[in-house]
Amino acid sequence: MTVPEDLPSEVFPPAIQPEEVAAETRLTSCWNRISPRFRSLSTASWAVGIVLFAIVVGSLRQTVPLSMVKTPMCNITSREVLSAIHRAKTSFCKDELEKFGCALQTNSIYPKSLPNLCPAESTGGEEVPVKLDHPPTIRILFVLTVHGRDSRQIRRLLKLIYRKEHYYLIHVDRRSEYLFDELLLLETARYGTFPNVKLLRTRHAPIWGGASLLTTLLDAMRFGLEESGWKDWDYFLNLSESDLPIKTNDELVEFLSRHYGKNFVKSSGLTTEKFFKRQGLEKSFFECENRMWRMGVRTLPSGVTIDGGSDWVALHRDFCQYLQDDAMGELLIGLRKIFNHTLLPAESFFHTVLRNSRFCHTYHNNNLRLTNWKRNKGCSCQHRHIVDWCGCSPNVFRTEDEKKILSYSPKPIFFARKFDPMVDLKIINTVLADLDEYPPGMVLADIPATWNRHWLNLFGGPRGEFPSDAARSLFEGLSQLESDRRLPQAIELLKLDLTPDVIFVHATMSLHGERHLVLTQALPSLLGPEITDDIQEQDFAVSSSHGRDDLVEERLISVKDHFRLHEPLVEGSPASRILNLQVSTNFDEKEEIFRNYAFVHGPDCDPALAYTVSEGPAELLSVVWIDPADVVAGSFELNVTAESHVGLHQPEFRKPLRPGVWSVFLMHRWKPIAHTKFLIVPLLPAPGQLDGIPAAENAGPAGNVYIVHNFTSVARLFPSLRPAAKKAEADRNARKTGQELRGWIRELLADFFIVEDVCLGEACRTTEWTSLYHDDSLVFPENRLGTVTDSSGLGTATAGIGLGTATDSSGLGCDL
Repeated sequence: MTVPEDLPSEVFPPAIQPEEVAAETRLTSCWNRISPRFRSLSTASWAVGIVLFAIVVGSLRQTVPLSMVKTPMCNITSREVLSAIHRAKTSFCKDELEKFGCALQTNSIYPKSLPNLCPAESTGGEEVPVKLDHPPTIRILFVLTVHGRDSRQIRRLLKLIYRKEHYYLIHVDRRSEYLFDELLLLETARYGTFPNVKLLRTRHAPIWGGASLLTTLLDAMRFGLEESGWKDWDYFLNLSESDLPIKTNDELVEFLSRHYGKNFVKSSGLTTEKFFKRQGLEKSFFECENRMWRMGVRTLPSGVTIDGGSDWVALHRDFCQYLQDDAMGELLIGLRKIFNHTLLPAESFFHTVLRNSRFCHTYHNNNLRLTNWKRNKGCSCQHRHIVDWCGCSPNVFRTEDEKKILSYSPKPIFFARKFDPMVDLKIINTVLADLDEYPPGMVLADIPATWNRHWLNLFGGPRGEFPSDAARSLFEGLSQLESDRRLPQAIELLKLDLTPDVIFVHATMSLHGERHLVLTQALPSLLGPEITDDIQEQDFAVSSSHGRDDLVEERLISVKDHFRLHEPLVEGSPASRILNLQVSTNFDEKEEIFRNYAFVHGPDCDPALAYTVSEGPAELLSVVWIDPADVVAGSFELNVTAESHVGLHQPEFRKPLRPGVWSVFLMHRWKPIAHTKFLIVPLLPAPGQLDGIPAAENAGPAGNVYIVHNFTSVARLFPSLRPAAKKAEADRNARKTGQELRGWIRELLADFFIVEDVCLGEACRTTEWTSLYHDDSLVFPENRLGTVTDSSGLGTATAGIGLGTATDSSGLGCDL
């Protein structure tokens, strides 16, 4: 099975790895040295050599078992199928792709035609009235499909939409274990009785554009129809952690009562041809390895109308019941075969079933949502790492979008998306104010402190697993960082060479856009065995059996800004356009921010430079990267266009990157005009490894080369570089172990992080920046709870860790 060499670039992205370049260079050099010897051999010598080679190959083939020789399932001719098989990493996925590709060639996947069951007298339009008697109280099944670690934002959403008469079913991404553990507490009777809140135990790992999202929604629908005591809901409405209501629950219920029986979906509004092209509906896709592989052109069945738009819906119970009861009917079986191999199937499946079933007259072209589309930013192919397609995603609402949201007040729009408190917290508080969630007479300037700040968990939970070795090194180093505010108990720990036990790390965002880290740690000199057991409890209570509350220390940590300009600001000069330089990982192209909030950079990371420029003349600049040993790692051209924008420059370096302080210079005509610094944190020994063995990753790349190129001429532009001395120092640092290694890490961190404040134990409850700060203003209104009491923990406002007091031992309610 060969891969054609003329595949288009979008099938095989032209990504040449530095390792491949280096290997090719070595092979070429080797061949140049030995080829003259081969050319000098006689014809007879060549003949003998060929015979001997054939004998050796033949003997080897006889030793290979026939079971190891893979026979192709068929002669695949599709370039896209061959490309997918070639790029897949696991043999299982390769086999599945090959099997599917063979079935495509025999036209045995999709039906040739399907029945349209829409009654002939129906226009399928939204003007046809629906005459169904609705119950006195409309009940909604809210389905929350969530992922990540932001339990606070999800609880905020739940608080806004919670009523005792509705039902709340939460699906947590299979990869988000911390979030699942946090939200699971909502079911626990220990924290109150919430029989109308449940988490799905059958969990999937949906990816953008994948068929798994449709499966998730159908699973939730089935659960809602079959769960005992949940069978009286009227509408299925799905939300995510990025959604917020912009009208009250009562207004939503009143609207659904007036339009009872309708199904609310949003069509794309495009012509059939344009919609098919944009969605890739004429292509087959196959999901495996958490990726949607494009598998070539297909022919959709005749007889049915394919429709689609948004995957956020509000569906009547009768239609949901039909999807379950008639699942084995010809129409639904055929459509499932189509949408199991469709990109973004949840955006078309429900629309298409409605158009072609007896429910066609209930189709209402409004999904009750406002989506913040900014296609010039949201359609930048940011999902190419998980799908063979360029798609679009909506942007996060910001403060300047307030008028846009308010303009929908008179319209039947009840939710908006997306909101992200780590991007813009102020717009969220504005929405809360419009919903009358503040106490009477309160204005934005007077809101409680915890409404002025958001906490996002980066690390911590009952599983206690660091996200990476670099994160463990960074967080443990921050826990020991020197500070003028260091507490006496922590000073004693340093004298004893004891390391605090990091429990949580949160990233925080203030109302004014200021970001910090909040590190929560237990002081080990105070811990006994029974206290250590308490820490492992799911509620993360850190308290002693003796009633002591001085075990937890929290530290407020800021990140230093190392951006500097080299020239005086002269209007019109290239330097005058440079507003900021920042290096990190996980850049969000839509929101133009780095999502690596703790700036965790290890030797195996892929750093990128984000540069912010104002409007001005287009310029050709250069970017020079210099490692801690004063080695020029790379030099690249950078075309800066005339408009104001945030750009990204991401080189490909050989790994591992040398730990220590790196510098990045922006050059104009080979003179530095701006620079910044970033840190590659050295790695501590992995758990279970001997502390006296240096980490190989701390030594830098093989041969001291990041890119196969000679940068000697670039290095001469920086006369202060001392590569020989710095390389010797870097080698000494790479051999450090134990406390010497930890001391080096603390020394490096001191140049990039500042401990601004520290609190201990009970004092943290009255310190506004801490994750333990208590806020009574977020207690649930009693008219929403019915018989549910505040013992649930849903009414408190501290972080996901309690100090073991009688009023809040759960660590749960803090996030609402």
